Amino acid sequence: MPRIDREGIFRANVVEIGVAEPDSGAIGVQMKFDIIDMLVDGEFQDWSGYAFEVYGTVWVVKKDGTLIDKNVESLRDSIGWDCKFETLATEWLPGVACQVVVKGEEYKGKMQFRVEWVNPFDYQGGGGIAKVETSTAKTLDSRFGSALRALGGVKAKSAPAPSWPPSAPRPAAKAAPSPGGSATATKERRIATTMEDAWAVYQSSNITDEKRTAEWEEACAEVAASSGRGYDDFTAVDWQEVADKCIPF
Repeated sequence: MPRIDREGIFRANVVEIGVAEPDSGAIGVQMKFDIIDMLVDGEFQDWSGYAFEVYGTVWVVKKDGTLIDKNVESLRDSIGWDCKFETLATEWLPGVACQVVVKGEEYKGKMQFRVEWVNPFDYQGGGGIAKVETSTAKTLDSRFGSALRALGGVKAKSAPAPSWPPSAPRPAAKAAPSPGGSATATKERRIATTMEDAWAVYQSSNITDEKRTAEWEEACAEVAASSGRGYDDFTAVDWQEVADKCIPF
């Protein structure tokens, strides 16, 4: 079956499920989905005829051993997980349907699409902006009006330019060296680090392409698990952490 080739919100069947346990100590629930419908202009359209599939991992335990509560709750509410790993190994019945949010990321010059979040099958959030009733607005003003008015003179800042997909590397940006550099250098790298900067570190390592790709994917997964963020939301510090995991030899 072909992989999904675009971002979007889809309805999908869970057809395979497993557990990811990288060396970092993080734990994730891995899933393979068959696409049923795609949300287009606020309505779901039948996409089952395209036979697309998509993969995703929902990280439920950080590398320090603490739970990522919101992710556990997402699996509980969307696929009916009883929060027992044993169920995934012995009692799971494929065919449970849910909604998936698919995001793309550029990797080695190609776009890859994977599930970033899962929701219940009939989830309706995110499809628009919830309107506020006048009575509700007045109640909120009575509670918070004085505090809000005190901030009313603050000028809004312009939104930064979109950071995805990543632009060409800036001339001033330098590839991050291997771990063990000075504290000053680390601070400077964090300010400038992007996905492309981090990938440049891996490209400079003296290893095979296969090993480089494996190390890159594992490092990204570990940082996603520890931060609780999807790749699309990685900060400069997150990309610096990915770069620092590179083994240069």
